Amino acid sequence: MDFFNIPKLIEQGVYDVMMWILFFPLTVLRMIVSPRRTLRYVREQAALDPDTAFSDAMRPALFLAIAIILGSFISPDDIDVLRATSNSALGKMVYGSWTSVTAFSMIALCLVPLVGALLLDLLTPGRVSRESLRVPFDQQCYIGAPSILVLTFLGGVGPSLLGLTVSGIAVTAALVWVLVVEYFYFRDNSELRPLVCMALVLATLLGGLVLIVLAALLVTGVSR
Repeated sequence: MDFFNIPKLIEQGVYDVMMWILFFPLTVLRMIVSPRRTLRYVREQAALDPDTAFSDAMRPALFLAIAIILGSFISPDDIDVLRATSNSALGKMVYGSWTSVTAFSMIALCLVPLVGALLLDLLTPGRVSRESLRVPFDQQCYIGAPSILVLTFLGGVGPSLLGLTVSGIAVTAALVWVLVVEYFYFRDNSELRPLVCMALVLATLLGGLVLIVLAALLVTGVSR
């Protein structure tokens, strides 16, 4: 290891963190206010050189990962609940610390973008591959990040800060936003009929939810 490069690595690391602090909220706002345009932006950026793509926004996978990490900070009490409900050695290991819970959450919550990307790719001419899944998955990450952040906030601290009624209305509005944006995701990226796109939206959300529940049951229900 070249110790003379450590100051440069620290400098680059600090700069990257500052850029995340700047561009993360801007990307969240951009996606919430203008989702269709932002999803087109993701497709355009995916065609550029990886070193220059997303120069004025968050990279999709990192965008989703930071949203999940922030969500775990917003609702830290969930860790104690998960640990208490787990009766398996694997569950106690996974839910034993904030780090392991966050790592498991990243894997589980990324299943929804994967389902959405896979469904679109399966209905698109050509073979399913790492390259063909790249753009759909990136777009799904952009949909998932603000969704997770907002719903985690509303579900975790929303009732105490906003009250049950306002929090419930906000959750409903957030879910409607997810449904509408997912519809536009399928509609704008394919020539499928509107009813088929609506069915794919439900399949994405329900399929992802089923996989998340199965993953949670696998962790909490594995015998000692």
